[in-house]
Amino acid sequence: MPTKESQESKKAKAETPVTYRIRFRPFLSIMSTGTDPLLLIDELRGLGECKVIAQTEAIPDLESLDPEACYIYWDIILNTKEGLNAVKDVFIFVECDSELGIDVLAEKGPSSALAEQQCTREKRNGVREAEAASSVRVPSFKLDRLADLIGELVTVQARLSRFSLLNGAPELTAIAEG
Repeated sequence: MPTKESQESKKAKAETPVTYRIRFRPFLSIMSTGTDPLLLIDELRGLGECKVIAQTEAIPDLESLDPEACYIYWDIILNTKEGLNAVKDVFIFVECDSELGIDVLAEKGPSSALAEQQCTREKRNGVREAEAASSVRVPSFKLDRLADLIGELVTVQARLSRFSLLNGAPELTAIAEG
């Protein structure tokens, strides 16, 4: 029979929020079993404060995309007063159809979760900066002006070719075609 002290200890754990880091990576074939991974994530949201980060780097090109496959996996930070068993129960029917990792980050609230989110945010910002460095933004009016100049150049080249042909000037033909 449990003592009064152990019952109070269990009650205190239920009142203290716990922060979990969950990596949910369903197998490609999970949707063929009728499982919708987004419903599982919504169920986690019902347990407490939840930050969900979708990892999309495994999505293939459109030509090789299988519409029935799940290419996305999720990293989830969950702050809840529910126990570990409640979190595991969300995934009870997909344990065989996915890779699942549940780690306790903090047993005293969201401070570790905030640090984890900050780390994730910095990683994403680094990826965005790298993507921004690999592309150049040009104002549309400059592109329009460039297209106009190219059109004028083509027109002048055609006029020069025609003039050289009508006047029999081979040196102009070489310039026009060069």
